[in-house]
Amino acid sequence: MTRIVGLGAGGHGQVVREIVLALGGYHFEGFLDPDPEAAGRTGFPVLGSDSFLEVLYAGGICTAFNGVGGFGEGTAHRRVYEKARAMGMVFPWLAHPSAVVAPSARLGSGTVVCAQAVVNTAAEVGENVIINTSASVDHHCVVGGHVHLAPGVRLAGGVHIGEGAQLGMGSLVREGVRIGAGAVVGAGAVVLADIPEGGFAVGVPAELKERVV
Repeated sequence: MTRIVGLGAGGHGQVVREIVLALGGYHFEGFLDPDPEAAGRTGFPVLGSDSFLEVLYAGGICTAFNGVGGFGEGTAHRRVYEKARAMGMVFPWLAHPSAVVAPSARLGSGTVVCAQAVVNTAAEVGENVIINTSASVDHHCVVGGHVHLAPGVRLAGGVHIGEGAQLGMGSLVREGVRIGAGAVVGAGAVVLADIPEGGFAVGVPAELKERVV
């Protein structure tokens, strides 16, 4: 049985832990989290912070899942993943048993497909992507690495999503649309036209707005 650790013990990390347990074939060792209160909050063992990665690797635990999630936390999600990968940790892609992943779809390492989500025919999904609860990626879509599709996102066929983009809960994207790297789409938006790299779009239909930092 493969030993696995979770990087981040927050809400998303706990969701992915339950996916791991539902799949079987893994022995969950515990979380890495910088918050010393995490063990009491979750009820699961916390082995240390992410500085403990080297110790785990030396001890033969080299399989992990990225538990850092949450809309708007894309940078942290990517940073933790890349740090662990640089140390030699292995990230399988994981799909909840209730999710549907087409045999012709391709998923990158560390990608998580949550409950009731769908990844359809010939879709290509990069590394470290979150396809959250009930989201759908239709046929021949291309989703870049480190993207977060929040719950209920719908991508029609042939959509391209650039690396690190984040799509808010319930947003819809028309077929063939391209969303640039690092772009953000607000919750409930209906995207009918391309969004440039780093763009911020909200509304029905979605319109570009100035991003307030």
